[in-house]
Amino acid sequence: MGRVLMYLAIGGLALFVGTATFLTEHGGGSTAAVAQVTVHNLRMSPQSYVGKVVTTEGRLSFTEEHGLFQVVSEDLAVVIRTYDGAEDLPQLSGLDVRVTGRFGFDSELGIYLDADSVTALALP
Repeated sequence: MGRVLMYLAIGGLALFVGTATFLTEHGGGSTAAVAQVTVHNLRMSPQSYVGKVVTTEGRLSFTEEHGLFQVVSEDLAVVIRTYDGAEDLPQLSGLDVRVTGRFGFDSELGIYLDADSVTALALP
């Protein structure tokens, strides 16, 4: 009987660890998987965040170079590559915003976010 309980406990632990690993790697719909990261850290260590959902803050502006909006902090920027609410971005231009989305980088855009949300930190 003792061995059966031990094997059940080990099996339960393995199931828990496997589920936790899956949810951590795939988001699991939890905001706990979202990392708050500065634009500076995204620029300095992009490989640490590629494919992860992150939140960052800065001033929203339009970049003529890429024809996209970007979040600027400390003279560093991350481009918003995609956002379903893109039609709302011009009215947020010049404001401090919080952006959450999947992070990536490529040789053409540099660092970017495929944004899930863009919200003003304070309205004028």
